[in-house]
Amino acid sequence: ALKGVNTLDLFNDLNLDDDTLADTAPLFDRGKCPLYFDVSLVVDNDLTPIIEGYCNLPTDDSETNLNIAFTSILLGALRVYDIDGNGNFNETQEILYLDREMNVRGFEGLSSSDAGFIADNINNRIDDVVDDINKCTTALNIVIKNLDLDSGDENMLDDINSVANTATTQIRYYYYQDGIDNDGDWIDVNQNFQQDTTVWTDSNDNGTMDDTTGTPWTYDRVNLLPLPLDATWFNTTGGEWQGGDFGVDEEIIDGIDNDGDGMIDEDSGGHI
Repeated sequence: ALKGVNTLDLFNDLNLDDDTLADTAPLFDRGKCPLYFDVSLVVDNDLTPIIEGYCNLPTDDSETNLNIAFTSILLGALRVYDIDGNGNFNETQEILYLDREMNVRGFEGLSSSDAGFIADNINNRIDDVVDDINKCTTALNIVIKNLDLDSGDENMLDDINSVANTATTQIRYYYYQDGIDNDGDWIDVNQNFQQDTTVWTDSNDNGTMDDTTGTPWTYDRVNLLPLPLDATWFNTTGGEWQGGDFGVDEEIIDGIDNDGDGMIDEDSGGHI
């Protein structure tokens, strides 16, 4: 309140059931992001010494943990905007943002220089978000354990936990070049039971992973191939797909659906 946050405005921004807003609408009005981040950071800095045992209050103090829970999930959501952590996402535009379905958006507005900047720093930012959300759920579990809650209050906290877990799952899709099938579309084409990073080069610069005839490879097409595939197959048939398992770090940060699965930049691997 002292910092000038309107609690009702904040509640309305966080109301995911608002039918007047599209699921793709930003979770926060950009103009409010710096204020929300500043306030939540102050609260977090003031209360963290308590839960870390540096104060006379017990570390499982319910009021402290409830406040930590709310500010942590708020910080986690705001870090996607890079307000202002600092230095991980494009400073002048703060391109990336979280929508009301907990998806990261804004990749489609990137230039090639922006994409390279974000690719270099995105994993650290994702780790920050995941740490904040884990802090939130840990604190909520302490509160639920301590308090004799009625069903309405407990359901409210369970709803917050659900939103937190959804956000954690979604944000992990955007890890860059981690060698993991973050978006769940892996096909073990050499059948060695290991996830091998997709190797491909967009030689015709059309944003999709094409075969020798210029036709995009998709999950459905690859799934019909006689497996296992070997190096000879890639040399004669793979085209721009030159090796590795289909679906592991196959997406380039470019605002294009490189693997033809209907999602954009959801598993930000491959090559800038």
